[in-house]
Formats: sequence, structure tokens, C-alpha cells
Amino acid sequence: MKIGISISIPLAEQRFEEAMAIAQSDFPVPEQWSTLSRQVGESTRGGDTVVLGCALLAKACDSRIDPFVVKLGETERGYHMRGIADHVLAPARDRYGFDLGSQSANPTNGSTWLKPRTLHDIVTREKGSFEFLLSVLAYVDRLDEQEALRAFAAWLRERFAVALKNQPIIISDTESDLAQIVTAAKSFVLEDPERGGRGQALAAAALSLIWADVRTGKINDPSRHWPGDVHVFQAAEKNPMVAIEVKQREVTEDEVWAFTRRCANQGIKNVMYVALSPGQQDGGGLDASRVARELDCVFTWIYGVEELIFHAFAWSPRGVKVNIRNLARGMVMRMVEVGLPVSTQKRWAELTRSSFVE
Repeated sequence: MKIGISISIPLAEQRFEEAMAIAQSDFPVPEQWSTLSRQVGESTRGGDTVVLGCALLAKACDSRIDPFVVKLGETERGYHMRGIADHVLAPARDRYGFDLGSQSANPTNGSTWLKPRTLHDIVTREKGSFEFLLSVLAYVDRLDEQEALRAFAAWLRERFAVALKNQPIIISDTESDLAQIVTAAKSFVLEDPERGGRGQALAAAALSLIWADVRTGKINDPSRHWPGDVHVFQAAEKNPMVAIEVKQREVTEDEVWAFTRRCANQGIKNVMYVALSPGQQDGGGLDASRVARELDCVFTWIYGVEELIFHAFAWSPRGVKVNIRNLARGMVMRMVEVGLPVSTQKRWAELTRSSFVE
């Protein structure tokens, strides 16, 4: 028999709407929970915000839940956090436009949250921010359902404020020529990789000059269905036509081969590896002829920012000036998709000599 407290999705949706009505009104919300929600949201761990939101909403549905036990079957008070995140908060984020701390359709689908028996069992390098989250969850555990509802309304109000603050910039024009935008892109990617996010955004933006349907997502998103950071799709096809891995650190031939083999095993026959580390050895030692012979795949190795942009411009059906403008503008959209902040978007505009509006 499965132990724990099951929270029905219709009930969670109902309580969410009640909290939303409070959050969008002039009705006061608890100042303590506004402050705590804001402080948790300042953590570099985006998942902390999701966990707090799930705990408050779950508590508003049933005060018996234990916010430290986020899986059914572990204790009598454990609850199904992923169900709240996937079926209530993520759809509501898309509908209302608040910042959830994650753009994923499955915000808590990761071993960090789902593997440990309780949140106390998690080991992280960001010890200070995580311990603060645990201290806040201890307060959550003392709330009754109505108190939790008002606290969740405060959380929602804070997440709307974050979304408003993080509205992406809009680039109206750029003064860069081809040589200048290449130089700017190289400086932008290398000065601060931001966990690989800048390189991933650039690869997606550059390849969008060639293909119409290029998709990417959050850095290291555990909900990805296919190997790779960036994917190219064709109309009516469910699986990607091209898979692209982007790395800003040096990689070995074994890593490149393993990625290519994973793609082949999932039926992806066009594979690209974009290596942006200045110290990278050409090709990672992998031979495209070997890939064709052993995996029946087309393998393309792209080294460096210059080669990435020059290849994209060469294969694009549009002219150089249009591509420069589209690359400058498209980078902002891709930075939003991978989760880079407005300050990074403004840095891109500065380096590319682009005018923008906020």
C-alpha cells in the first residue's frame, strides 16, 4: 500500500486560483512571506523557487503534508511535488506569465529532487542558499491551510515582480558589420560562459539563420527527450532532424563519439558538435568518415565562434546584412530560452553596438 498524502490536481488548481485572486488584488499579503519568497528567489538554484511554491500550494490544499518529503511512498506525510509542479504551476506560469524559476514543463524532474528520500539528504555545493531554503520550509511546515494560501499568494506576487523585472530587451538595430559581430560574439562567449549558456544561445541563434525550426532550452535541462543542447526539426516530424552539442570546455574524442552514438541510437542521423573552448584540439580526434562508416551518420565538427558564424552565414539563404540583424536580435530570444538574465542581454547589445528598448 502506497503511503503519503495524495493531493488532487483539481483541488490544487482551485487553491491556486484562490491565491491568484489575492495576488492580483490590493488585498495585503503576509510581509514575512513576501520577504522569504524574494530571498529564496535570489538563490542561483532556480529549483529552490519551484520547491517553495510547490510546498506552499500543497500545504494550502492539505496542512498535513511534509514539505521535506516530496515523493509518495516515503513517509505518511510525503506528497507528490512533481505532480504539483508539472500539472499546476508550470501550466499556470505559461498562462499567467509569472516567473517560476524554471521554463521547463517538468520543473522538478531531476535527480536532485527525486532521488533523495527527503530534502535533508541532498548534498550541494551551494550549501548556504540550500540551508536557507530548508529553514524556510521549516516555517512552511507550521502553517495551516489558510495561512499557507496567503503565503502562496505572497510567493505569487513576488514571482510576478520578478517576471516584470526580467522582461527581455528588444534590439531595434545594430551598427556591427560582419567582422565586428564575429569579434563581439567571440568576446561575449569567452568572457563569461555562464555555465555554457552563452555558447548554447549563440549556436541556436546562428543555426536559426539556416533552418526555420531550431529549438533549445534551459542549460542541462533534465526533461530533454533527445541528446544535445540544440535541435533542428522538420515540419510534421516528431524527432529532430539534427542534434547539436555545444561545449565551452575542452572535450575528448570519447565524449564526442559517445554523444554521436547516442544520437544514432535514437535515429538522429545528422550530428553536429560545436566546440567553443580556445584550447580545444581540432575535431576532438573524431573522424567524420569513421562516423559515416560505423554509425551511418553525417558528423560535422565546428570549432570556435568564428567558424560557427561563418558556416551559418554561408549556408543561410539570406544576405549578410539581414543575417547580422537577425543574429543580433535572435540572440536575445535564445538567451531567454536558456535562462540568461537581462544584464547578459544588455551586455550582448553593448558588444554588438546594438540599440534596444526595455
